[in-house]
Amino acid sequence: MVQKPNSRDRDHVRDYLIPVIHLMIKNNIPHTEAFKEIAARLSVTTQTVTDRCSRGIDTTVSQFVELVKSNRIKTHLMNKFPLRRDLLQKEL
Repeated sequence: MVQKPNSRDRDHVRDYLIPVIHLMIKNNIPHTEAFKEIAARLSVTTQTVTDRCSRGIDTTVSQFVELVKSNRIKTHLMNKFPLRRDLLQKEL
């Protein structure tokens, strides 16, 4: 029997943040819809995605949205996750 990964087993940056940011920037989708879409893809609640994109990076949802809209999210994430700089540089 194949077990689904627990939300805690997922990679914060690769599985939550980057896909949400891509939807918001590349597809011009509002954050609420991006959160819902990623939640559905990962079989988690929208609240889980919201949490990963706010408290998980020491921001509020409105601060996260502003960072994405102002193109400062990459710098914020590189400071928060210095060991993920290569991934962030490549993906964002």
